Amino acid sequence: MDLFQARTFVAGDVLLREGAAGDRAYMIEHGQVEVSKMVDGRKVILNKLGPGAIVGEMALIDKAPRMATVTAIDKMVALVIDQRVFDKVLADAPPVLRALVLAYTSHLRNLGSRASQLQTDLEKTQSGKPSM
Repeated sequence: MDLFQARTFVAGDVLLREGAAGDRAYMIEHGQVEVSKMVDGRKVILNKLGPGAIVGEMALIDKAPRMATVTAIDKMVALVIDQRVFDKVLADAPPVLRALVLAYTSHLRNLGSRASQLQTDLEKTQSGKPSM
C-alpha cells in the first residue's frame, strides 16, 4: 500500500463531484461517505459506503466524467489512488483483464443512466405528468 497516500476528510467534505473529470479514486479506510446524484434539480442519495469501499474508480478506468457526488458523512480516512498509479497497474494487467474492466465500467455507466431515466419517468407518472 506504499503507492497510496492516506487523506483525512471531515463531515461535509466533497471527495468527488458529479460531472467533474476524474484523476483519482479513494478506498475508504475509516468513516463513511454518501453517494448522491442530481435528478431533475434535486439531490437523490444513491448509497452510503464505509470501510473497504472504493469510490471514483470508473472515471479512472474510462476517463469519462463522474456519475455522482461523494461526500464525507463523518470524519473519515481514505487512501488516494491517483491516475498515474492506476494507469501503471492497469497497463501491467493482462489485455483480457483490461478489456473486462472497460466492459464492466461501460455496463455500469449504462445501467446508471437507465436507472436515472426510469426514476424520472416514475416520478412523472406518479405526479400525473406524461413522460417523453
